[in-house]
Amino acid sequence: MGDEVSLRKWPEVASKFEIVLTSSYGPYNDLVYPNSTIQSALLVQRDIALDIPISHILLPGINLTSSWFWTRQYSVDNVSAISTLFSMGYRRFEMDLWWDNTTSSFQLCPEQIVSNTMSNSTTIITTTISRATETVVSSSTSSFNTTVTSTFTATPSSAAAAPNPTDLIPLPNNYSCAIGANLQTVLDTLASILTRTDNNLQEAGLILLVLNLNTLPSLAGNNSIDLSIRTGQSLSQQINATLGDWLYTPATLALEREDINSTFLADKANPIIDISYYYTLDINNVTQIASTPNGWPSTRHLFEIQGRRLLIGFGSVNVTSTEYDIAQDSNILFPPNTFGGPNQLIPSTSLQNNPTTCLGPAGVVFGPQGQEDFNSTSISGNTTFALSQDPTPQNPLSYDSLEAIVNCGLSPLIDSPMENVSSGSLSPYEQIAATIWSWAPFEPQNTSLPQNGTTNVFACAALDADTGQWGVVECSTPLQIACRVNSSLYSVQASFFGNMN
Repeated sequence: MGDEVSLRKWPEVASKFEIVLTSSYGPYNDLVYPNSTIQSALLVQRDIALDIPISHILLPGINLTSSWFWTRQYSVDNVSAISTLFSMGYRRFEMDLWWDNTTSSFQLCPEQIVSNTMSNSTTIITTTISRATETVVSSSTSSFNTTVTSTFTATPSSAAAAPNPTDLIPLPNNYSCAIGANLQTVLDTLASILTRTDNNLQEAGLILLVLNLNTLPSLAGNNSIDLSIRTGQSLSQQINATLGDWLYTPATLALEREDINSTFLADKANPIIDISYYYTLDINNVTQIASTPNGWPSTRHLFEIQGRRLLIGFGSVNVTSTEYDIAQDSNILFPPNTFGGPNQLIPSTSLQNNPTTCLGPAGVVFGPQGQEDFNSTSISGNTTFALSQDPTPQNPLSYDSLEAIVNCGLSPLIDSPMENVSSGSLSPYEQIAATIWSWAPFEPQNTSLPQNGTTNVFACAALDADTGQWGVVECSTPLQIACRVNSSLYSVQASFFGNMN
């Protein structure tokens, strides 16, 4: 039965679920968060994938810049709502940061957050007034114009008081940004998620944060004060100060890769499901110590190392080293494209999912032939945090598209407009429902043990051979057992056990 469970530990082995769609999100109509059935299914998927290297597991992602801040409002509430996205099921967060040369720090807002003020220099203002003046000389009166010049000194005005950190400041290009909607607020929000789930493992989950670095244009003119907050710290210093207790770093990864016998494979009760996941493995003939130059730990391993549940790395870097040198962060933050670069980002429109293969573009993910063979005896691709997204992000990905992405072994990256609402077309929750590769729709059913102890109990899970998804059945139901072929990750055979009902 143990091998039967392993069948569902990686979504590549799932067959596409066939159903007549009644809405853009398949069988789910008017889905509202929270939904206990979907939350239970997500928890099960996390648990059965605990012993798979994190480079292979499903990590639904969202591009915060294009999907969450599409209204161009960088408010404190929007930043804090990342906590809701995590609770809904998102595990990968991509975010743009903008380098401000004036403050020598990064900010979330793509525009300079400035306030206009007068010049600090003293100004001489001269006012000239012409008026009529009458003069009496002897017995005659003469009238003529005189000019009066008055000079005033304009003292420098005091700098405007900093606005409330939560107040939105109107900025060019229809942006509105609050001073408090900054990187530190993002870090504090992540810290709140991790703190909240430290002692609540049912809600705990792995988090990837990917930072794309850009440069702001310089301030135009001298009549503006930059209201951005100067940190005086590198990114790694700022991040480590807030999130260091939960960070899994490149330095730790490099050390653990040198001896995976005592790290990744140390838990004999819960080993990595198959050593074949480490497709590049070096074994010392003398010490028999195994090492890997590119392998990754499992989620269980990260959880058990003092709760290291957060990995942060760079995506695209569009700042020069003279502006900001990311080399200073190399011990804390992972290098660019570690968690899936351009070679691993597959357009959703290029996927074609079949029961035994998934067709896609030839390359790193789908190999030289452009296909992932689920019946292969070895891994041919999908080992590097492979992603897929909609090439036209104006509309949300359909249920079919998301399901095909997941069943091909890729993680979806949502970049369509979303809002912090629990239902409706702009809710981020509907997309999560389509990432459930384990349970059939509306499963698992809510079951409980009968009080009299005689009623049949529908409290066991069975795999539907046609759909590749699970359903709840009565535990005494005789069924075939599906077992994975030893040392073959995706090859499964069914043995006969009683009569299938």
